[in-house]
Amino acid sequence: MSRPATLALPPSGSRPASADFLGHLAEYREIILDRMNAIISEQRLAPPLDQLMLEYPLRGGKAFRGALCLAVCQACSGTLDDALDSAAAIELLHNAFLIHDDIEDGSLLRRGRDTFHRKYGIAVATNVGDAMQVLSLRTLLDNASRVGLDRAFQVANEVERMACMAAEGQAIELDWIRSNRVDITVGQYLDMVRRKTCGYTTIGPMRIGAILAERNARERASMTLFALRIGWVFQIQDDLLNLSVEERDGKEQAGDLWEGKRTLMLIHTLRSADATERKAIARILRKTRARKTESDVALLAELVQKHGGKEFASAIARRISLRARQAFERELEWLPDGEYRRFLRGMVDFMSARTS
Repeated sequence: MSRPATLALPPSGSRPASADFLGHLAEYREIILDRMNAIISEQRLAPPLDQLMLEYPLRGGKAFRGALCLAVCQACSGTLDDALDSAAAIELLHNAFLIHDDIEDGSLLRRGRDTFHRKYGIAVATNVGDAMQVLSLRTLLDNASRVGLDRAFQVANEVERMACMAAEGQAIELDWIRSNRVDITVGQYLDMVRRKTCGYTTIGPMRIGAILAERNARERASMTLFALRIGWVFQIQDDLLNLSVEERDGKEQAGDLWEGKRTLMLIHTLRSADATERKAIARILRKTRARKTESDVALLAELVQKHGGKEFASAIARRISLRARQAFERELEWLPDGEYRRFLRGMVDFMSARTS
């Protein structure tokens, strides 16, 4: 299968900035999906595993993590071809995490359809997620023949680090739910998100793109603050969308409340509620998802609205977005101006205003 050596983006000003960013993101997604399909086909896996591994990626999603890896590599004067297998490996790992996270959270919907474990059962879902993780590792190892042992090892090290961080963050969040913590602070939430989301959504992919473009350690380190802040905004916005009036992108409405996740909205509500309300919230959160009722979740949503939980989270996201822009201009001033730098700058607006 032929692979493009570059992705040429249309000139700035030909479309609104938001349209340009989403258009470029869609182009990256198609390139990554084609490569993922080729990687799976090359393995000649026994059916039905080969088709099952593609189900979540083909349902939708933006392949944002892989796209970020490609864009950073190109922004750093590297080639798309050098970064493509790493981007595909990141997306394989991400979709494996989604399958496993859906099992752990008891989620019902993923990208508009039943979650994998609801459709095929926990055993099949776990097996497919495991296989995707192994194939991600194999793809990274095989990439040594193209980018050399040194860069391949550095990339594999970054992937191991971001995967470990994600597992730590998930463990922290699951423990909060299991122990029914109602005293979580904003700082603790941001630290959990730093591990669970930022590491493998923004920080890791950006650093990997820079490694593949052969940028030095100082330049790679300069990306971290910007990546951390846009990762925070990404997760806060995701939490806000979960509480939207309408279901978006096939996600279950108020799924976070059903699952008892300690989002910024709930943290603020607990801090602002009176003693009677806090007792009611704690009582509902103590219940497992299966034992919660529609009226339980409706009460939580009502209290979040009463105490301005969404407004509180939105205000924090706006402040972090501003700091992300400042970090981009200050820390990444060394990135050459051009289409790929504009794409990376456009991520801040995308994270802040996305509706799916």
